[in-house]
Amino acid sequence: MAQKRKLNQLDILRKTKVGDVMDRSPILITPETPLKKVMAHIRRGKEFFPVVDKEKRLLGVLSESDIFRLFMPRRRIATVGAPEIKEISVVQTADDVMTKKPISIDPESTLLEAIQLMAFYKFRHLPVVKKGKIVGVLSLRDILKKI
Repeated sequence: MAQKRKLNQLDILRKTKVGDVMDRSPILITPETPLKKVMAHIRRGKEFFPVVDKEKRLLGVLSESDIFRLFMPRRRIATVGAPEIKEISVVQTADDVMTKKPISIDPESTLLEAIQLMAFYKFRHLPVVKKGKIVGVLSLRDILKKI
């Protein structure tokens, strides 16, 4: 029975297209979006933000992990005690911390292809791009809901 279920899950991953399960309405931000605004979205439970231009071409991505790294020092703490916590500046924007030239996937790709990319790069989200423009975001959660 367990073997049959594994085959069914693998079949689902091989046959299901990214476009069938992706989030079609992600929160899109621009390079000029203030990080304070991104933080407000994070407080409401959002984790991943495609960074786009006016034509919705993907320029980069910003995740809650990128924001978290702003708070922590780049060097390891050699002494006992809490690390110094940095504060987000009012003038900092998405462009200051976004990952430029991100890895993306096509909506016609399979979930198996998406999982392979996510596992290789250790991503939890992938921007979904068609003809150079963002059409959605695929998350591990989206995939797990399907299988």
